[in-house]
Amino acid sequence: ALGVYIIPLITIAILNRKLFNSIRLLERRSAEYNAPLPTKQGKVKQKCKQNK
Repeated sequence: ALGVYIIPLITIAILNRKLFNSIRLLERRSAEYNAPLPTKQGKVKQKCKQNK
């Protein structure tokens, strides 16, 4: 009975992680092109400086 609840939770967690990673990649790319999202403009540029 527990498997019915655990399996969907695991799949949702994996999907969320993939979504989160793709969003982070998009933010990193947009920062490289100097066109980040306006709300996160300062934060993204600071992150890029730290990564390099």
